[in-house]
Amino acid sequence: MPSTVSLGYLTTDPSRVTAGPWSVIAGGVVQEQAGHVADWDYAVDLVVQREVVVDLPGLLADCGLGPDTLVQGLICWTSSATRLRGGGEPLVLLAGRNLLSVSLRGEQLGGDLALDARLVLGPVHEAVNALAPQRSGNTLWSAHGSPWKEPAPASRRCPSRSRPAD
Repeated sequence: MPSTVSLGYLTTDPSRVTAGPWSVIAGGVVQEQAGHVADWDYAVDLVVQREVVVDLPGLLADCGLGPDTLVQGLICWTSSATRLRGGGEPLVLLAGRNLLSVSLRGEQLGGDLALDARLVLGPVHEAVNALAPQRSGNTLWSAHGSPWKEPAPASRRCPSRSRPAD
């Protein structure tokens, strides 16, 4: 049974943010097939992008924040095989279209790549409601995804047959 988690502060109505599909660029080539990067290996770096369209005045009003508040967007990632995690450089968001991006070194990846697109409270903020978020980095909106899985190891991709015992 799912449980409800209270963050302790106001967040935005999900309709204030529209997120586009994940885009994965491997070795400078945009990958057309979501969920798989053909012929990927650990020497190939990835760039992951996602466009978000933000109703910034509505988001600020929902969260009880003043009009001069900075909201930042970023992509956070976790690799299931290496257990490493990180995040892209925060981008100060404008009303309308924004492109979030993160560069990932291939040597840090393996297994499934879990991604979160997040909108967070920036360093400059003004609360107009007692329940408004107060700390830089408080999550105002997020969308999870796992658009990429590591290809099967070569041993599983190549046909094989048993050798008779000597």
